[in-house]
Amino acid sequence: MLGFLVPTSGTADRKFGEVAAGLKGFVMPNGATADTRRLYAEKIVTIPWTEQFERDGNYGGHLDNVNKEFVRDHVAPLVMEGKPRARGAAAR
Repeated sequence: MLGFLVPTSGTADRKFGEVAAGLKGFVMPNGATADTRRLYAEKIVTIPWTEQFERDGNYGGHLDNVNKEFVRDHVAPLVMEGKPRARGAAAR
């Protein structure tokens, strides 16, 4: 869907020619200013997919990222503590 529909029909905010971040991650825009480069370096963290995501109910589907186990183990620690929970750590 992201590889075919977004390039041909545009993004939800009506941008054309854009590659959706969900397909390949965030990519530095062409011609990015020094400020944009600094913000990307400070704010964007790529978290690679792991098999644990799948064990926690995220199979890569559109809404799998809101599965309660996935949110508990992977999203909430980022929001609450600013870092992913160590593998095997007990739920709080």
